[in-house]
Amino acid sequence: MANLTKEKERLLKIARSAQTQYDALLDAGSSTIICADTLHSSYSVQWEKRYFAHLCGWRYFRDKAKTLPGGASEFYDRLHKGFPLQSYVKPATPFSASDGRYDELEWTRRKGHVLQEALSLRSATEVVVSAKGSVIVFFGNCRWAMGLGSDNGYLTYYPKTLLAIPVEDRAVKRKNSVSRPIQEIQ
Repeated sequence: MANLTKEKERLLKIARSAQTQYDALLDAGSSTIICADTLHSSYSVQWEKRYFAHLCGWRYFRDKAKTLPGGASEFYDRLHKGFPLQSYVKPATPFSASDGRYDELEWTRRKGHVLQEALSLRSATEVVVSAKGSVIVFFGNCRWAMGLGSDNGYLTYYPKTLLAIPVEDRAVKRKNSVSRPIQEIQ
């Protein structure tokens, strides 16, 4: 158990260091992804504190027993203040490999490897309009894909998930998906 706690500490430090980039996104309020297609398609992404925990791969709880779900914005604030959160979080999605191996922190670890690069947005090269469940639009590059959700008929989007796989991966770019090169992100 001590190794799990130490690994959680390490991964939370990665999330804490990525908050600097996320703070800049919060200050801006939104970003607009403009594509280099003939329609100059664009996607407006709204940034809020409540999305950060899931992008990092964490679920936050108010108690150490992890029975009382905490607010995602509260996770962001407490992480910012340096509160030791390792006893109050668990991975958003545990990893189970096809060969039966189980690693509770694997998805969170993978997200940690690409988190800062993804939040800088600068390395994003492509938008994929997909058909992957509740995530319709992804953007990213050869190392990561950020999935976007929408609550208002695709007028604005919010960051829903971060995957440590290429945006061109078959798990993201399904059959009949549309790819659009990114011209710029404002």
